[in-house]
Amino acid sequence: MTTVPDTTPRALRIDGPLSARAVLDHFNEKGRGLLGPGQEDAAVRIAQLLAHEADLSAAWGGLPGTDHPRHWQQATGDEAPMSDARSEHRRLDVHLAQWWALPLAVRDRQPHRVTLPMGITRDALVALVRRHMPGAWWNSTVSVTLDVETRVYWGARGAVHPHAAARHACAHRGDAGSPSLKLMTLHAGRAVEMAMPERLADPDVVLRVHPGVGWLVAVPVLRFERELTRSERLQRKIVRWWHDALGRIGRPSQRDRDPTFEARLKADEAWWADQLGVPAAPARDIERDAGIGASLRPASRIATQGASQRTQAQVIVIHGGLSSARSGFEAALNTKARAVAKAIEAGQPVSPGPIEIKMALGRAEAPASPIQRELSLAATAAAFDTAALSSAPPPAPSPAHVWPGLPTLDERATWRFEHDTFLRIARNVAHLVAAVRRQCIAGSPPGARKHVVLIAHSRGGNVARFGLVALRKAFGKQGWTFAAVTLGSPHLGTHVFERVGHRWHGLAAAVGGLRHLGAPWMSRDTLAELVNLERGLAYDVPPGFHDVEPAGVDRMMRGRPATELPDHMWLVGSHWGPGSGVDERTWDWLFEDVMGAEEEGDGLVRRLSALGGRPAENDVLRATPARCPAQFDASPVFHTHYLVHEETRAQVARMLASALTA
Repeated sequence: MTTVPDTTPRALRIDGPLSARAVLDHFNEKGRGLLGPGQEDAAVRIAQLLAHEADLSAAWGGLPGTDHPRHWQQATGDEAPMSDARSEHRRLDVHLAQWWALPLAVRDRQPHRVTLPMGITRDALVALVRRHMPGAWWNSTVSVTLDVETRVYWGARGAVHPHAAARHACAHRGDAGSPSLKLMTLHAGRAVEMAMPERLADPDVVLRVHPGVGWLVAVPVLRFERELTRSERLQRKIVRWWHDALGRIGRPSQRDRDPTFEARLKADEAWWADQLGVPAAPARDIERDAGIGASLRPASRIATQGASQRTQAQVIVIHGGLSSARSGFEAALNTKARAVAKAIEAGQPVSPGPIEIKMALGRAEAPASPIQRELSLAATAAAFDTAALSSAPPPAPSPAHVWPGLPTLDERATWRFEHDTFLRIARNVAHLVAAVRRQCIAGSPPGARKHVVLIAHSRGGNVARFGLVALRKAFGKQGWTFAAVTLGSPHLGTHVFERVGHRWHGLAAAVGGLRHLGAPWMSRDTLAELVNLERGLAYDVPPGFHDVEPAGVDRMMRGRPATELPDHMWLVGSHWGPGSGVDERTWDWLFEDVMGAEEEGDGLVRRLSALGGRPAENDVLRATPARCPAQFDASPVFHTHYLVHEETRAQVARMLASALTA
């Protein structure tokens, strides 16, 4: 009888609270030699990255997402508990004073199995859990899991995107996933379920990393989740019913409202009035719409004229989350988009360029280190609004076109549906139906074509999708027809908000620091979005964003498959990558490592999800150029750049024309 040897790599256990300086020292002492021969250059780059992180940690007095909480929180011990405020005292995370390190030399994309030596028995683990469980929970049922937070400091990386280079030298920090192991369930302080064996056990975890050479750091976190009691469940149902009732009469909870919505309405109303050559709406109307959470207003000159001019099919523009019609469709509104498109086609970067940031370090000011600049730009990019960094003044109104990028929108009554994306999609749809009844249906002259097309971006596409069903139900018997064109919309859902909420627990504080740091040079819109990003990182995702998670889409489908889309929908999706105006190394670092975005996607939404689970029809289009595809693959366009790219904008124009004549 032979025994197959266990070749699973074993990580090195380091006892003591994690700190950026400890990681650097440990790598210099042991890590360089463990990387293996021929990896000296990669080791130098890893050491430089760790040194930058250690400098930043020293300057900030501890770095959330890198150091143990005791380094950046006052009055915390080696095993620091951190409660989740949104969970209403139902969740508690305990950061153990222990961490692991392991050299990585990954050659393929297969799951990477690693053994993490805990050095603890089952009885000792139960005692540890009991010591940190709040006294008020002793009479409750509490589930305990071991979460392993991981990060990899890369010195060389393999390609993430199929169009990228096979391997390149780099110095950036990545993510290897967050494995979670169920440990036990406690009831009345006693373990009623136990996953660990009696003997000393070292858990195995499976990491998903890309090929490359790097240094893995893993941190154990005990996560407690308390089950609600019967009275608490009843109380939550009553509170939820009351909030829903208030929302139905136009008074949703402030917790579920976008705090920047009213300010954005006011600022954009003045801009649109200037472009259309009409007076801005009265302040009381803006305040009323802000209170409701929705507004349907003109977006073309024909829409501002009398009803007799609205004889053609009408169009409604719907923006995505944390944006507006003006910012979401800026590339079609702004003549500068053509110059940007030419730069993209020429392979030139479209980023705002290097920004010199100064941080207050004690009494003196010093230029930001590379890691500081990277963190700042990462926070800005994660807000998904690179256009907000531009300080160029808005273009002067043209006598001919408001929509130079999509001229057909100037030829008919075009409306912009501004809506609070923190609200549930069902509430957005109800507001859309009411606004269409008031603006499009009631104002349509006799003999006019009874057809409306929704063109939507990102989350707005989900509003359009479910809005088609509601609009047809409300106005179909009156002879009205509806169609939709969606760009980068998560029709099958997206995990991005879940990933952001659980990514490097505690990073929200770092983003909050960046928000204050960037105040002198960031625009108002970018700062507002960073506030919302900070909220998301702190596990406080608004209800309207939960609706575009896969579970939210399934809930709204009520048992039907998510791939079941209404008729007359044209879909655009993308797999962002090199060739989109961002060089390969920057793209690889930003897309995969900083944003943690999903693969095979545009940076926020998977291509398969944006295409509704259907294959792209680009090949069919090439074979029969006269046909307009219903599903178009715009790769490698980024999530906010569908209308920036010349070829994609031309395809969107063709889709819009087909939808208008459908």
